[in-house]
Amino acid sequence: VGDLMNTDPQHWKALVRQFYAKGELCVARDIVRNVLMRFPEDLEAAHTLGVLSLADDDPEEAVDVFRRLLRRDGSAERYFDLAVALEALGERKSARTNYEMALRTEPGHYAARLNLCALLQVLKCPDEALEQANVLVSKFSDVPEAWCALGHAHFAGFDREAAAKAFARALVLSPDHLPSRFGHASALAMCGELATAAQEIGDLRQLG
Repeated sequence: VGDLMNTDPQHWKALVRQFYAKGELCVARDIVRNVLMRFPEDLEAAHTLGVLSLADDDPEEAVDVFRRLLRRDGSAERYFDLAVALEALGERKSARTNYEMALRTEPGHYAARLNLCALLQVLKCPDEALEQANVLVSKFSDVPEAWCALGHAHFAGFDREAAAKAFARALVLSPDHLPSRFGHASALAMCGELATAAQEIGDLRQLG
């Protein structure tokens, strides 16, 4: 027990990694809570607790932790953390607001724009999702996930040909990118290119 109460930064971080690796997330969270009891201003410990809470399927605590962090540090990353936790909690509209705040604070925040694009599709806002996806590929044109997001955004807007082109662009960048391969095969099938789609699906099945 005494070992778990040691709040030396290197010590508690090593312990958290150890218990996280073993899947003992409750113990890892308790270690961090103990650190925060002694050092409530430790932002790194607070962030660690929020991340562990999400991993332990406790979005309520994660939201609480990240909200308190945001009050002390209004960076894009803090808005992003809170948005992820809110989305996990099912608070999608609030999550959207915080993704947008992250992007207002830091327009080049890749993960916030990627997540926002996907969330807008869930919220049935295809035009806004497509707008975000186009911004994403304009800023990150060498990232296959960005083109994959554009493909899904085109799917949401029922533009199968544009979706196929976006997935194809992702595959030029990364031929083994599985989400893009599945998306490309689906788009081709919907465009009537059944033979090519069947070949791609067959290739994917061989991958197991």
